[in-house]
Amino acid sequence: MKINAGTLSFLLLGFLLFLPGAYADQASTYYNRGNDHFSNGEFDQAISNYTRALEINPRHSNAYTNRGNTYNVLLQYDKALSDFGNALKINPQSGYAYNGRALTYYFQRKYSKAWRDVHKAQALGIKVKPEFLQALRDASGRSE
Repeated sequence: MKINAGTLSFLLLGFLLFLPGAYADQASTYYNRGNDHFSNGEFDQAISNYTRALEINPRHSNAYTNRGNTYNVLLQYDKALSDFGNALKINPQSGYAYNGRALTYYFQRKYSKAWRDVHKAQALGIKVKPEFLQALRDASGRSE
């Protein structure tokens, strides 16, 4: 079968226009699976699915944020900080990433950094859990 240049260009353009949407759908599928695994306490599977979503779409800031939250649960704070940092590079307005990173800093006893990120999260409209704020007040000796 012989394909002329015009037909080939049309097919290639159609493929390129379809491709990003297909990848986005695939990344979302893995991201949602990660959320399901997290909700079920299956943290290793959650990390695997968030990682797969990020392999497909390296700019999926929510996948970085949720994988960071999962690393917090697993006490892998350096990995959590890396993921929250990546999420914020992609989306500097992610209050959820600031909130997650504040929790990591709290666990690491870096209370000034935790407060800084709490304030950023709140400024972006995130309602930080009162229990966390109280724990941070108690640990840091500050009343912010």
